[in-house]
Amino acid sequence: MRSKNIPSVDGAEDAEGDPFAADGSGMSPLEAKAVERRRSRRRDAYGTFVAIEAPSVSEDFCWSSKLIDINGDGMALTLPPELGPEVEIFLTFGLDKETHLNRVPAVVKRQQEGTGAVRFESWPEGDRLNLLRYLLGD
Repeated sequence: MRSKNIPSVDGAEDAEGDPFAADGSGMSPLEAKAVERRRSRRRDAYGTFVAIEAPSVSEDFCWSSKLIDINGDGMALTLPPELGPEVEIFLTFGLDKETHLNRVPAVVKRQQEGTGAVRFESWPEGDRLNLLRYLLGD
């Protein structure tokens, strides 16, 4: 008996076991689940320094912050009080000798008592792949 998540050899599938996403991306449900698991994997990076630029708050000033943890969507870090929710920022940080990221666009999602969370915005695919390699420990 075959599993509903494994496509048949001839490609004939019922609607529930369709190997391709309805949005036309060509990604199977299993691949989509793996991508989501990879994106949600959070890795501790406590104490790594992050340079923060916030042009809408100050054109001339850059903050230094400490990273708490990171995943494929964003990071938790210490944040100065000037950087409240929805402020657009740029982050520069190094996670290891192969993973150094410059001016990653992000937006502050949460700020509370000196710590907060930011979500990465659209950024170069190569940088994103470097981050995912780091998160997976490859």
